[in-house]
Amino acid sequence: DAVAVVELSSFQLISMRRSPKVAVVTNVTPNHLDHHKDMQEYIDAKRNILLWQVPPCRAVLGYENDITRAMQSDCKGEQVWFTRLHETDRGAFLRASDDTLCYAENGVVTPVLPRAEIKLRGLHNVENLLAAIAAVWGRVPVEAMRQVGSTFTGVEHRIEPVRVLDGVTYYNDSIASSPTRTIAGLNSFKQKLILIAGGYDKKIPFEPLAPKIIEKVKVLILMGVTAPKIEAAVTSCEGYDPDKLTILHVSSMQEAVQKAREVAEKGDIVSLSPACASFDLYPDFEARGRHFKELVNALQ
Repeated sequence: DAVAVVELSSFQLISMRRSPKVAVVTNVTPNHLDHHKDMQEYIDAKRNILLWQVPPCRAVLGYENDITRAMQSDCKGEQVWFTRLHETDRGAFLRASDDTLCYAENGVVTPVLPRAEIKLRGLHNVENLLAAIAAVWGRVPVEAMRQVGSTFTGVEHRIEPVRVLDGVTYYNDSIASSPTRTIAGLNSFKQKLILIAGGYDKKIPFEPLAPKIIEKVKVLILMGVTAPKIEAAVTSCEGYDPDKLTILHVSSMQEAVQKAREVAEKGDIVSLSPACASFDLYPDFEARGRHFKELVNALQ
């Protein structure tokens, strides 16, 4: 009788011919293109989470993403949205008038939680909470949603605070193994950061990341196979100014942490948010994040 909440990758979904009773598709952006033959195959793999549903069932789709919005036609039963930028009459949304996360169903809007009470950093986590509310609506009391939203501080490797040393705060965002996730991480801070990025090449373009780096980063520390590609994307991007953004190259995580320590000043933020997979140096993003934390915690 237990309920399992499972995150499924495109690698798992591509061959699946069963779908869960409740399926959530948050957004679909280019990823794993070293593995899939093209973007369409990647999208089709994701669609499998919906295609084999049998009513009664629920599909929760991200409204702000063109690809997930188009998956509405694949839904077999109840279909609801989650959206941060619009209001909807069916699903979870952020109400603009009072900045509150709400749920709309059958003409009734139920406020769940003021955004100011959310403990997680970043607008992407507002969207994650909206998706979770939509997934469990009717199965979980609103009070439980409110309590989790106002107390949950996150899990390892996801904009995880590591330590403050000499007034510099270090964050482990090793989960950010694609440019989209690094953009979300950078958007979670109001100031310019020292960013450690680079790694294994998944054949994803870095051009969409370049403007965000120019906007949000003061020192870019690059490592791994993709370092030259990221640098090329940034330096060829409109608005790049070498006087405002320093780009440094290192050969290891140890050197990256040491270099960050050298250039950081009191009040700075250092974030490991690589925009790449870890497979050039580590078995997975968890091992990468743990090594980063060990190195940061060993700094004197």
